Amino acid sequence: MKIKNDGEELLKKFAQKLVDDRGGDVDEIVDEISDLILDELIRRLPDDRLEELDKRLESGEELSQDQLNAIVLGAGINYNDAVMDVLEKYRNSYLQKEAK
Repeated sequence: MKIKNDGEELLKKFAQKLVDDRGGDVDEIVDEISDLILDELIRRLPDDRLEELDKRLESGEELSQDQLNAIVLGAGINYNDAVMDVLEKYRNSYLQKEAK
């Protein structure tokens, strides 16, 4: 599932900083982080919201960013905390991996 990310420009800046520090491909990093953010948001969903999401996806529905936001915000998930957790973990892992 590809979800349009309104913060893509910020992710590109974040990725560019990583590339400047250790090399790599900005677009690849942005794609990886976007997937990780989506995974983290889904992981934090309570069971009832996860079931709702599953039903909608199984029906073939493609979710827009607004629709996903409604599910996440309706579940009381702090989007910013989830994103910051992912960015911090990714940065630490990326810099350690590339430093070897």
